[in-house]
Amino acid sequence: MLKLLTLLFYQVRSRHYEKLDDEDGSRGLSTLITSSRFMDVLLSAFLIAWFACGNYWVLSIWQPSYHLSLDDPTSWCNKTAYLFAFVQLMLCYGLAGVVVVTLLLLALCQVVWKGRAP
Repeated sequence: MLKLLTLLFYQVRSRHYEKLDDEDGSRGLSTLITSSRFMDVLLSAFLIAWFACGNYWVLSIWQPSYHLSLDDPTSWCNKTAYLFAFVQLMLCYGLAGVVVVTLLLLALCQVVWKGRAP
């Protein structure tokens, strides 16, 4: 949500500053843009690391024990939570696959279309 809010903020800010282009204060604006870009890079790095950790945590324990045992009470997982996380990961990978296939098909169509041009 924070990443989406920052993207929305960038859009609103860029439209606001397009109107104020002729005014002074460009130094303060450049400082604001630099600091917000740094925070955006930091947030993106955190989200990538969090996604990688989530992949490791979920996929490294494929089919965990869903029942609490008295002899090892720390070695179990809530079935709903685990399956929710697993399905979310598979949906992310599925969406990424659809995007890659679509981009490849568009690139192929562009190559074929340019080949037919007189």
